[in-house]
Amino acid sequence: MDNSSPSTNIIRDTDSKLNYIVTPNTIRTSDKIFESFRGGKHAFNLIGSFGTGKSSFLWALEKSLLQQDTYFNTPYNGKASIIKIIGDYKSLETTLNEEFGIENDLTANQKLFDAIFQKYESIAKKNGLLVIAIDEFGKFLEFAAHNQPEKEIYFLQKLAEFVNEPTRNILLLTSVHQSMEAYGSNLSSADFQEWKKVKGRFIDIPFNEPVEHLLTLASNKIDSLNYPKNSKSFLSLIIENHLFNIPQDFAKKVEKEIYPLSIISGYTIALAMQSYGQNERSLFTFLNSAFFSNYEKEKRFLELPDIYDYLFQEFYTLIVSSSNPDYAKWAGIRAALEKEDIIPDLDHIIAEKILKCIGLISLFAKKTARINADLLVTYLSNQHSEKSIQETIKVLEKHKVIRYSKFDDSFKLFEGTDLDIEHAISNASKRISGIDILQKLNSHFEFPIIIAKSVSYRTGTPRLFEFLLSQEPINETAKGLIDGYINLIFNENGIDDASLEKLSKTSNTLFGYFTNTSGIFETLMEIEKTQAVLKDIEDENDKVAIKELKSIIKSNETLLNHYVMNSLYTDKVEWFANGERRIITDKNNFNKTLSAICERIYPDTPILQNELINRHKTSGSIGTARRNFWRALTDNSHLEDFGFPKDKWPAEKTIYYSLLKKTGIHRESDNGWILGEPLQESFLPLWNLSLRFLDGAKSSRKSLLDFANMLETAPIKLKQGVIDFWIPTFLYIKRGDFALYNDNGFVPYLDETVLHALTRNLKEYTVKSFELNNLRLSLFNKYRDFLKQENTTSFNTDSFIQSIRPLLIFYRDLPDYNKKTNTVSQEARKLREAISKAKDPEKTFFEDFPDALGYSLVELANDNNLFEDYIIDFQNRIEELKQSFNELLNRFELFICDEIIGKRVPFETYKKHLQHRFSAIKEHQALTRHKIFLLRVTSDLPDRDSYLMSIGQALIGTRLDAIKDTDEVILKDKFLSIVRELDNLVDLNKMEVSESEDLVKLELTTPQNGSVDRIIRISNKQRDEVELISEELTLTLNKHQNLKLPILLALLQKELNKE
Repeated sequence: MDNSSPSTNIIRDTDSKLNYIVTPNTIRTSDKIFESFRGGKHAFNLIGSFGTGKSSFLWALEKSLLQQDTYFNTPYNGKASIIKIIGDYKSLETTLNEEFGIENDLTANQKLFDAIFQKYESIAKKNGLLVIAIDEFGKFLEFAAHNQPEKEIYFLQKLAEFVNEPTRNILLLTSVHQSMEAYGSNLSSADFQEWKKVKGRFIDIPFNEPVEHLLTLASNKIDSLNYPKNSKSFLSLIIENHLFNIPQDFAKKVEKEIYPLSIISGYTIALAMQSYGQNERSLFTFLNSAFFSNYEKEKRFLELPDIYDYLFQEFYTLIVSSSNPDYAKWAGIRAALEKEDIIPDLDHIIAEKILKCIGLISLFAKKTARINADLLVTYLSNQHSEKSIQETIKVLEKHKVIRYSKFDDSFKLFEGTDLDIEHAISNASKRISGIDILQKLNSHFEFPIIIAKSVSYRTGTPRLFEFLLSQEPINETAKGLIDGYINLIFNENGIDDASLEKLSKTSNTLFGYFTNTSGIFETLMEIEKTQAVLKDIEDENDKVAIKELKSIIKSNETLLNHYVMNSLYTDKVEWFANGERRIITDKNNFNKTLSAICERIYPDTPILQNELINRHKTSGSIGTARRNFWRALTDNSHLEDFGFPKDKWPAEKTIYYSLLKKTGIHRESDNGWILGEPLQESFLPLWNLSLRFLDGAKSSRKSLLDFANMLETAPIKLKQGVIDFWIPTFLYIKRGDFALYNDNGFVPYLDETVLHALTRNLKEYTVKSFELNNLRLSLFNKYRDFLKQENTTSFNTDSFIQSIRPLLIFYRDLPDYNKKTNTVSQEARKLREAISKAKDPEKTFFEDFPDALGYSLVELANDNNLFEDYIIDFQNRIEELKQSFNELLNRFELFICDEIIGKRVPFETYKKHLQHRFSAIKEHQALTRHKIFLLRVTSDLPDRDSYLMSIGQALIGTRLDAIKDTDEVILKDKFLSIVRELDNLVDLNKMEVSESEDLVKLELTTPQNGSVDRIIRISNKQRDEVELISEELTLTLNKHQNLKLPILLALLQKELNKE
């Protein structure tokens, strides 16, 4: 096999000897895989475009693991077994079955996973590693997305869960050309959500080889023995003019090895292949081309103008396409070449080379690159005289094909403007007196949130740090998503190192003081001046000037980035953390310092490896998992694994496993499966803090928001996703030790619905923990004796509910009269109120009831006789409340006997008396109210209570057990009134009367003479005369409006007294 082949096949090339070159990127990739593997992540996707060397990396990693070569140093070299698969447009499940010879598999791929496990067990005996390497994994994903996606997604999920089992040393390593999400972009919404869940079980690792790797490959391919001895090195040009980020030692080594390419043209072609080609493959196509071969044969350098010709020919379709992001720059080069072609008296060969050099350097070099006369003269002087090059530059400038920018000391292809940019920027400084440095820095940088990797991998809790810029050190408490700060301090007057060391000793902040503030401030001022000029010409439609000014701003922003971001790991920044000055020289050391801060500030953080919930904001899909988790917790905690199916791993099961099973909170005991104190040591601080919250709720209620605040601050600071699961779970486990309340009062049971409501609105809920002592227990058991319940040895929610329920039922079933009447004693009324308003069972039994009856818990504790009196008093008041309606009926009965009958007689006696008393009344003589009353009086109701309630309702239209105290007087008055009316009817009924006359009974009562009554007969003959006289009297009485009734009354008295 040709070792320079740009394509590697991990199966075909198993026994081949490839000339593999280890680069810093591949070492970082290998280290990243095994560092994450130690942290519990077992599935990885290498993501890189075509030709970046992913397959070669997998090949080299295999050789290292099998100790056939030493490309990478891993913990499992010599202790690994590898399964290799190359992707195809078919089912991954089918492919693996074929690989392991599985036919007619059982449910949930049991045979397949057993086969993989057996393969793993053979290597596990020596603490080894099983690697499943899948190259071109994207083809499997493409198939899965278009063919029974639900089935394929489920298999991918099972495979990822199988390898991610923490107790197994199994590594799943795949290579893809794009992220997994991109392969599933055309799925339905539901399937795409599941696809994303599968993606979440993989760690993505970008895999793009640097230019140095391509140049090294090129050097191995090229026969460089013919390198001219006296050739000029261009390495100094690269360094002096900031053309490329290139390691000098590497450049010196490779410069002679890539001839006929120079270091400048070689770097440019490699960058072009990264942008427009397929990295290694396109580079090898170039090296194997006739174009390149001609330069090798002719032994002449292939420089930038030649590279331009090759690129323009090979990638013409892309270059002239408007979809090409560099389209405008390529068009500018072509336009410049057309301009110079018509200039007379010009060396067109040199001019063309100059323009192509400027164009390609502008395209592929760093944005800060300088393309000045010295660069162009030096670079082209191997082919032309310096004088002719300089003269050509002047002619191109004169004819406005190129222009010189003093700002960045560079020639640019001219696009046309009348603005003297440098002069305009200089004048702008007169209008700018000062700027807000911190505000401007914040506007120029989008500082990322930094994750403290080491501590995050160890605990599973992502610790995030936010950049804060200030002139003085900050002292902020981290809240919410953020766990700490990176405080960048910009102060021209300096800072007190000792004070900053002291502050950092207790702070959650990494302090960085910049010593190069003058350069930062000057660059900010240049940006501000240029922006001012840009604003001045915005309306002039000078596109060239606007573009140039934007380019100047961008260059200054790059310089600012160099002063700030690129200085972070240099001596330009002094760092302070954990009470000392820190030397931070690279990103790794920087991140370790952040982890060290977290280890000090958050020492009680539990180890919880679950990305679904161990995050500040969980995904929307977690809602269903949360519901299912609460249901399993409340219904199935007595079952192994909460009763989850063994062959499936839904989200709620993974949450259960990491939060309860792995921690030992849910475990098997002699009495079956129980929930209790965690066995995992890292969870004990969380458990103890939660117990302290309940202890603090013994004296008074505490809001669950207080619980959440404890959990989201140091020294534990859980993520919100974990808090949402932990609070309801812990409360359920300890549900017997406290009473839970919401806005509607006491919550007697913690079921699935309540736990779900807790997560949605903690602020509505409070808890009150039960406080146990001998007096309380004795008193509580006295209550239970009264309620005919067994004694208990402790308090819990169930025992309180069991005891309070009969009293609540007692109150609920009382007639309305008993609930409202004030005819009972004051103590009974207070006790009734205490029962009716009972929301806190503990407070009700031990405070409200004694207070209602005039006792205090302290007095009861010191006097046993008083204690017994209290219990008797309590029982009596309950009985008083119970009998209050019966007492109303008793009073009503006494009233009937005393006021109507005239003596106290039994029920049957006064019932018969009333029925006989009104028996003479004929139905047509009675009014409607009389008839209703008589029907009740003459009813056959056999018992006293029903009889009295029936009469009472007839009198006042309301059930007696629902009347108010004031209605009792009305009841008796109406009874007296209707009895008198009926008695009168009885009297009238005894008199003989003809059809030609009316009978009227007149009764007059005064304090002096008592009651006097007369029956008056009015004949038909008398009616007319009576009517006439009454009219005459009315005329007289109308003269005395206020005395009408008294006059009539006086006349009646005189007439009645005569008789």
